[in-house]
Amino acid sequence: MQSIMNEIMELKTRQNSCERYKVELEEVVDKLKTRQSSYEAKVSELEAVVDDLQKRNEKLEQEILGIQEDMDSRKQIYNVQRQDNSDNLTTYQMRHKRILVDGQVAFTAGVLSADLTQLGDHHTIIFDKPITNVGNAYSVNSGIFQAPLKGIYVFTMTLMVVPRHSEYLDIVVDGNFINQIFADASSVDDYMSTTKQWVLDLNVGSEVWIRTSTYENRGEIHGAMHTTFSGFLLFETE
Repeated sequence: MQSIMNEIMELKTRQNSCERYKVELEEVVDKLKTRQSSYEAKVSELEAVVDDLQKRNEKLEQEILGIQEDMDSRKQIYNVQRQDNSDNLTTYQMRHKRILVDGQVAFTAGVLSADLTQLGDHHTIIFDKPITNVGNAYSVNSGIFQAPLKGIYVFTMTLMVVPRHSEYLDIVVDGNFINQIFADASSVDDYMSTTKQWVLDLNVGSEVWIRTSTYENRGEIHGAMHTTFSGFLLFETE
């Protein structure tokens, strides 16, 4: 009988021990669950950080691509100008001499093709069909007007966009942004155009051109001589 009682006591002792272990295990499980929740929250935060970094990386890649396209465009323009200067130096000197004598500088040119599409940021618009180009200060190859005289010049641009479309373009002087022109047909099923004029004080050799903007650039304009660029010397300055 005593032996049975001893076994019962031992079993009770083991039961109590098991219950203590059970409580301890439950506490450990609770702690692990708490840690798991904390880790899951940290993982969510890290995933959000990774998503933000990916978006920033994509934006930086787009900006780098735009800079590369702008550099390629400038390089192309430089090569065209250098080739023009190399091939036509005597012609340019004679033309420049004549301009200095009579002060006649004026041009109007338009985009001949039906549409220009998929234009990247800071893409130089080439107005490739000249209507007038007195003094030949505007280049249909590079899209750049180069002032042969120091003076006040007037520039006018007309921009047309296709239905359900809008576009910003920049006017640039010596690589510096001056102002924008905006045409908006985003809410109508028709072509829309707008015209803007600038009066600029230029030095000899100053370069003026039109390029796409980085702001809401849709990369598309309507041509067919509906988008045009004009300029003329108003008067010389010293």
